[in-house]
Amino acid sequence: MVPPIQISSPTISAKPASGGLPLRWAITLPHLLEIGIVALGLGLLTQWNGRRLVEQMAIRIAYESTLSVQEHFQSFSATPYLLLETQAEALRLGLLDLEDTDRIRPYFWQQVQLNPAVQRLYFGDETGSFLLVQNNPEPQFHLRDPRGRSIYALNQAGEPLELLSRDAFDPRLRPWFGPALQAQQPTWSPIYVFYSQPVLGITATIPFATPSGSQGVLGVDLTLAQLSEFLQTLRIGVSGESFIMDRNGDLVASSSEIEPPFLRTPGGQERLRADQSADPLIKAAARYLSQQWGSLATIQDAQQGSLEVDSQRIYLQWASLQDPYGLDWLLVVLLPEADFIEPIWAIHRQTALITLLVLGVGITGATMLYRQLHQSFSRLVDMTHQAQQGNLSLQRPAAPFPELDQLADAIFEMTLRLGTVVASQPSVIPALGVPEGSQQDESENTPLEQQDLSINHETVNQESLFLHSQSLGVNLVDPQSLGLNSEQEQYRAGQFIHACTFDEVSNTWITLLNCPIVVEGEVLGILRVSRPSLSVFADAEIHLLQRVATLCGLAIYQARLYQVSQTQITELERLNQLKADFVSTVSQELRSPLSNVHMALGMLARTERPEKREQYLSLAIQECERQIHFINDLLDIQRLASKRPALNPRKIALCPFVEQVMAGIRAQAQNKEQLLEVVIAPTIAEDPAFDQCPLDGEALARILRELAFNAVKYTAPQGRLRLEISFFQEGLRFVMGNSASIDAAELPRIFDKFYRIPQSDRWNHGGTGLGLALVKELAIRMGGYTKAESQEGWTQVWVWLPLLG
Repeated sequence: MVPPIQISSPTISAKPASGGLPLRWAITLPHLLEIGIVALGLGLLTQWNGRRLVEQMAIRIAYESTLSVQEHFQSFSATPYLLLETQAEALRLGLLDLEDTDRIRPYFWQQVQLNPAVQRLYFGDETGSFLLVQNNPEPQFHLRDPRGRSIYALNQAGEPLELLSRDAFDPRLRPWFGPALQAQQPTWSPIYVFYSQPVLGITATIPFATPSGSQGVLGVDLTLAQLSEFLQTLRIGVSGESFIMDRNGDLVASSSEIEPPFLRTPGGQERLRADQSADPLIKAAARYLSQQWGSLATIQDAQQGSLEVDSQRIYLQWASLQDPYGLDWLLVVLLPEADFIEPIWAIHRQTALITLLVLGVGITGATMLYRQLHQSFSRLVDMTHQAQQGNLSLQRPAAPFPELDQLADAIFEMTLRLGTVVASQPSVIPALGVPEGSQQDESENTPLEQQDLSINHETVNQESLFLHSQSLGVNLVDPQSLGLNSEQEQYRAGQFIHACTFDEVSNTWITLLNCPIVVEGEVLGILRVSRPSLSVFADAEIHLLQRVATLCGLAIYQARLYQVSQTQITELERLNQLKADFVSTVSQELRSPLSNVHMALGMLARTERPEKREQYLSLAIQECERQIHFINDLLDIQRLASKRPALNPRKIALCPFVEQVMAGIRAQAQNKEQLLEVVIAPTIAEDPAFDQCPLDGEALARILRELAFNAVKYTAPQGRLRLEISFFQEGLRFVMGNSASIDAAELPRIFDKFYRIPQSDRWNHGGTGLGLALVKELAIRMGGYTKAESQEGWTQVWVWLPLLG
């Protein structure tokens, strides 16, 4: 090793440091930026997920509350008509005599006692006759004759006690009488103020013809306070509210404790518009819906939305409330975001504390690293300054990092060699920029770019390769499109892959870095970064890309969870609607026969006339058979849908078998003066093979009977019915036609359970809506299918069955 040489020539002055990023910031800033970006991303992701969670919880609670109100509304609207239809049927059958006040009064009293939701039951006719029995608020009996209306108090047994008052009440002038006669079908009256009790309510009415030939109306009064009481018992979150309004924007009921859904005036209660309510939530929601839809009458489907009330976010859901008798209201459920936001803020606070803790640890670690590097670089800078000043007798400084230790060795060796060259050839000093005499001042003005800075230049290029992100190309690539099937296991393990390729577009080699996006062991995509060079990516760049890929995977995973939750919510909505329809239909089909049996037995116990007792007994037996038939149909269709019993094929003579089954139907058709034809195609009637036809006879007989019963039931008197049997597509086609029309929109649903065409009169036709559903299930069990078509006043329902042999 060459010994150190002391040079006493003039020293080289150092050039002032150019502006740039200090080392302390170059070391700490990347750590701080990385931690800050991750913390900000986590905070934003937490906030986004929190709001989505709050929104989903609010929608779920609003949806469940809406279902509860809709179920109560169905009961609210259906209960009075179950009672009224029973009375109307009793009047049509002659079981009730409106002229017999002594019999009708205890019967009405019994009905209002059996139905707590019904407070008053009454009727009035075109002659001005009126009879009313009420149980609430006070037991009373109202009777109108030519002298006026008399009001009596009743005891607990329904017997008159005393005459309370007389007035000139006329039922023909009340709001419920005229609309019922005009509609000539069950309908609701408009909301109005009751005569004897100045409260708002609505009346369920059914028109009927009295024995004397005049038109009358049966009615049941319901107060709107009953709906408000239910809404007030419904708990919606912590401070949620709900209200009902009609399509004109007037309040019908509400759960608000600030004010009732009506105005109290000296003359009684008056309607209150929802957008003029003193409750700020109801007022804001009503105005929001009016602004969004323009007209409330256009709102049909259940939807959600949100609005701001006093800088507070409010979630709302609205849905229509409708029934078959003309009610058309709008339900609105309101949920303040503040009821759910506190847990979200708690998560935000925890995230902020963890972020601050991580940031503090990062700053501390970066500061300690900076101190170590600063001390080492200071020693190296001091050594280079001494060499620049001509002091080539240096002591090599110790460095704690291997890279700095190598740099110190290089500088120390360069200094020793420079000292050797200067000692042996003094003329080399000008070439090195070390001037003699006045040349020292000129060297201070020499540009830095003209000096030998090849090492520093390479260092700058390496740094710029990482810092200048505009030179990078980032793409999200489908892993299948790469053709790298051999690397699938490596991608599933979350490992990155370096690659080089020649880009024919730019005519240069580029470096690729493929980082997989992995969720639960599945490679969803490849995050690819490219740069126009053959240099590999730095560890910091790889770590950053892996973090970005991890965040992408989390976002995709959460999007999948959200999609799954939305699908589950939709399925739950469909199942809840099916449950509500099933409960409503079954309860109505079970309660109506029971009510008729109860009424017939009650009248049987009161009358002493033999012919009446026989009539009542016959009616009770008929209603019992009706209910037994309904239950058997329900059990049969459930058995077919769940267990799928095995087929029982046997050899049957098709033509005699059909004639035998249809013999019982002909009698029913003749009673209604209908013409029933059975047409069997010649290819069947003349072919001996069909005398041994392999079919399940029991199932086929049930199909033919249900088809024929349905056709007879929905065909007008003196109408035509036609059963055609033909060989079609290697099987048998049974087509039952009748002179009736069905709308095209109703045809796809006639095979649904419990479905009846809305325009049909169920009290004249009867039935359960299960006949065609049984036909469909039996046909499917036998390997066939069903179809329906209707045009030009002729409807055909046909069943195709394969031959089982």
